[in-house]
Amino acid sequence: KKLQLARAMGEDGLRETGWLLYLAAWGGWEDSGTRAAVLHALNETATDPVSLAGNSNIVYLLRALAAWAWLGQDEAAWQTVAAWKEILDRHCLDKGPPGFIWVFQYRAARNFGYALPDLSEWQMLEVGLEEQAYWLELTVLNALLGHAAHSERALNNLQGQRQDALKSLAPIPDWLQPELGGISQELEQRQALERQIWLEQVAAWSTGESGERADDTIRLRETGLLPL
Repeated sequence: KKLQLARAMGEDGLRETGWLLYLAAWGGWEDSGTRAAVLHALNETATDPVSLAGNSNIVYLLRALAAWAWLGQDEAAWQTVAAWKEILDRHCLDKGPPGFIWVFQYRAARNFGYALPDLSEWQMLEVGLEEQAYWLELTVLNALLGHAAHSERALNNLQGQRQDALKSLAPIPDWLQPELGGISQELEQRQALERQIWLEQVAAWSTGESGERADDTIRLRETGLLPL
C-alpha cells in the first residue's frame, strides 16, 4: 500500500520497494518481481558517491538485496551488491545500512564458498556504529558474525539505555498509570527475551550451522527481534 501511495504521489517508490524485498528475504517469501525491480534500479544507477548523497534510497536497496543474497541463496544478487562495496565504504556517512550490508555479504560469501572479507573492515564499521550508538544493530550484527562478547556488550548498552530512559520518566503521573503503570515489568520481560534469544543464537551462528534456516528467521519474526 505504501508503494502504491508513493507512486500515486509521483515518487519513484524505491524506498518502499527496498522494504518489500528486505521483508521478503527475512520472511522466506518468493518475490521475483520485487527482486527484479531492485536489480534494475541498481543496475541503472551509477556507482559513484553522488548516488549515495543524503538519505539515499540506493543504500536501502543495497541492504535489501544483500539480505536477499544471503537468506535467498542468490549469487547474482551478491555480485550486484559487491560492485558497490568500495563506494559504500568510502562515502556513506551513516554506518547503519553499510554495517548490515557488510554482515549480510559476509554470511552470503560463506554460503557460496567465496573468500571471506577481511574482518578488519567490520571492525572499522563497528567503531562508526558505536559512535552513532547503534546498539541494537551491533547486538544483531555481532551475533550474526558469532562475536559473542561484542554482541553481549552491545546488548548491555542497549538495555542500559532503555533503563535510563525509563528512569527519566519517573515518577509516572497518575493520569498515565493505566497505560504505563506496568511498563517496568514489560521492559524486564522484553530484555530477558532479548538476552535469551541473542545469547543462545550467537553460538549457533558462530559455527555457520544456523542462521540460514527457516526456523531461525521465524523465531526472530515472532519475537519482534528482526534487525530492521
